[in-house]
Amino acid sequence: ASGNYILVEKITPAGFNTAADTEITIASDNYTEQNLSRNTVVINQAGAELPSTGGVGTTIFYVVGSILVVAAVVLLITKKRMSRGG
Repeated sequence: ASGNYILVEKITPAGFNTAADTEITIASDNYTEQNLSRNTVVINQAGAELPSTGGVGTTIFYVVGSILVVAAVVLLITKKRMSRGG
């Protein structure tokens, strides 16, 4: 039947990563053999998937940390100047 289908890997062999879902669309007005025959390449990758690190989530920590370092340097310099002048 025409419509959108999703190719899902339900059982992953031991030691391999689960393949990403693939969407397949069958047009309702084009039932030729070429249109209904779909080939999808699935690359079996062995090993464990590493978690993603970094990204946008850590940017706020870098910005806040940099501001704190600059503020500490400014405070240290002004404190030294006040102690020398007094």
